[in-house]
Amino acid sequence: MLTTTPRSRWFCLVAAIAVAASAHAQPYTDPEVWICPKKDAAVDLLVPGDDWLNLRQRVAGVKLYIDWINTADSSWLRKVAGLQVTHGLKVTVECGGTVAFAGLDENNGVNAAAIELSKILKLYQAGGWVDYLDIDGPIRRLLWPKLADTEWNGFRHSDFTVQTAADQLMNYLDAVKTTIETGYPQHPIQFNLLTNFANWGYRGGPSYHNRTRVDGTQILHTGNDPPYGQDFGDYFDVLTTVMTTITADPRGLAFAGLTVDIPYDYIMGIRLTPARTPSWEPSTVDWFARVRDLESVAKGYGLAFNLIVNSERGGNTSDPLFYNDTLAMAELYRARGGLADALRVQSWYAYPVTITPETAPYAMTALTHAVGHAMSPAGLSDRDNDGDVDLDDFAQFTPLVAGPNQPPVNYSADMDGDGDCDLDDVALFIASFTGSL
Repeated sequence: MLTTTPRSRWFCLVAAIAVAASAHAQPYTDPEVWICPKKDAAVDLLVPGDDWLNLRQRVAGVKLYIDWINTADSSWLRKVAGLQVTHGLKVTVECGGTVAFAGLDENNGVNAAAIELSKILKLYQAGGWVDYLDIDGPIRRLLWPKLADTEWNGFRHSDFTVQTAADQLMNYLDAVKTTIETGYPQHPIQFNLLTNFANWGYRGGPSYHNRTRVDGTQILHTGNDPPYGQDFGDYFDVLTTVMTTITADPRGLAFAGLTVDIPYDYIMGIRLTPARTPSWEPSTVDWFARVRDLESVAKGYGLAFNLIVNSERGGNTSDPLFYNDTLAMAELYRARGGLADALRVQSWYAYPVTITPETAPYAMTALTHAVGHAMSPAGLSDRDNDGDVDLDDFAQFTPLVAGPNQPPVNYSADMDGDGDCDLDDVALFIASFTGSL
């Protein structure tokens, strides 16, 4: 005989109401999840087998760097193409776009496109293609070209303005788009603007390190009050100029998305900055709120919002720290109301070392799978993080249901990402219910 408790009867009643009320609700789509290990480990993703079978069924694609493609042999490139053809995965390639070595003049955009096309076309010749280009810092590269590759701080200011740099970026986009459309019309390419967000100011606020760049050196601003240093400039102004320029361009150009690079250490405000007196404390800025505002601005332009999730300290220390920090970053951004369209689990650090198999503790494939699960209704429903969705989770979830069009008590309870926690979210919880396992 089936027995029930008051809590289970309450669960059944709410479940019935939620399912009925959400019959006509819009279907929820999990954010895309991408994986991008460092180069010497990326080969682990190309070996045939079942080392990351579960992740392949969840992940949207892999992200590669343009110089990997340029220096890879034909066998490596054919394996990348196999991920696309056989497994239906997409490929994003990170590139520089308006690279300074293409010339700091009015021909930069066209010349830079020719340089980078000569590299990415090697993948096409191997039977693959590029779905997206993540164009890393194209405005900064023209405003602040490096004096030398070995000098991270050794930048000089060029004669470019944000507007003239944006004009060259348009020429770059047009040259790449035209070449791909002409030669490979079955595989249209899309473009994302990528920003190293911590190194820009925003809406008049400071950059993470609160410094002003001058040729080859920096001025460190002291204290926590204005005037602020913005390193390369104000990214709100840059994005406004770029989007105004691309909208007015008659060549049919478009950005698909904005990709944001701000590792865990920076978004948490715990990364050390150069010493000064009085000291500057990055933790006085709400970096989560700043990134969320940028997300809102990007979506206002019709751009997808792609967030790179990783950890500088974890990447320099160990696989477990990288795993824990990166997963925490994804969960915290969601809990703060962030709704990234895609999360890119990406490392350019020494760690993680272990990429596959996905069953290995702290492997990058395991981490990417965990990030995807954490952003799904099933992951969000497991309120006590014990691996199931049961009445204990329901007891924690129900106080968070505030009703339609009401700001949620906790954004992680807004499972469908529509800005409230109502019966549609309850229905997603019910659909994820497993009982105690």
